[in-house]
Amino acid sequence: MDIEVRMGTSDALLAQLNLRPTLLERIIGAQGKDHKLVKINEAVKRGERSKFSIRSDGTLLYDHRVCVPNDGELRKEILEEAHCMTYTMHPGSTKMYRNLREHFWWDGMKNDIAQFVARCLTCQQVKIEHQSPWIVATVIHPTVEVGIDFHGFCIKFAED
Repeated sequence: MDIEVRMGTSDALLAQLNLRPTLLERIIGAQGKDHKLVKINEAVKRGERSKFSIRSDGTLLYDHRVCVPNDGELRKEILEEAHCMTYTMHPGSTKMYRNLREHFWWDGMKNDIAQFVARCLTCQQVKIEHQSPWIVATVIHPTVEVGIDFHGFCIKFAED
């Protein structure tokens, strides 16, 4: 459980304490409401699904990754956290998929990630196609300017 304490006005003597289930707890709860995952869970218990397993806390796993139910809000929260948090710096769909597939699994995950990244306004604004090309000035004398070599960028050279 995540614990959040909210303080009222400065004159308030009591703080409001909110308990909110963690993401994993919400996923476990939603797994029981997803008909497809419920069927898989039952098949695992009968020993019919070798790629799937069930942890001691009841979490359904696919190849040691948490099975995310078909719940749009949960998936959106996972995608937003993986893409928009400060420490992730808006990774592209390939990098984001590599990161998420280490911990999560759901049908159509790769496609969902690609669509999510394609709809990200920040990513669209900073794409390399939208940047003005780099221009390298012509140097007349040695040691007049200091330059930096960029690897991987398209650079247009200024013409004489």
